[in-house]
Amino acid sequence: MNRVVELTRQLTPISDMAVLLGVHESDLRLELFDSDSDVALAYRRTRAEVALEIRIRDLDMAAAGSPTAAENVSRHLAKLLQDD
Repeated sequence: MNRVVELTRQLTPISDMAVLLGVHESDLRLELFDSDSDVALAYRRTRAEVALEIRIRDLDMAAAGSPTAAENVSRHLAKLLQDD
């Protein structure tokens, strides 16, 4: 499970993760999308934490005047509003 968290934190796609872990991609996908799985919970939590870190950085950079970060913040906001 620790390796899955590490790879998720490094933004590794599931297909690459499977290769690096030496497992079949379909087996890994089944595990990661099983809501009762501890590995799936760790994967989803880590994914959410990384996304939060990215959003915080974008907000900070947008406040400092970065046009690219401001565009990213607009996309984050649109996604937030769609999620309601």
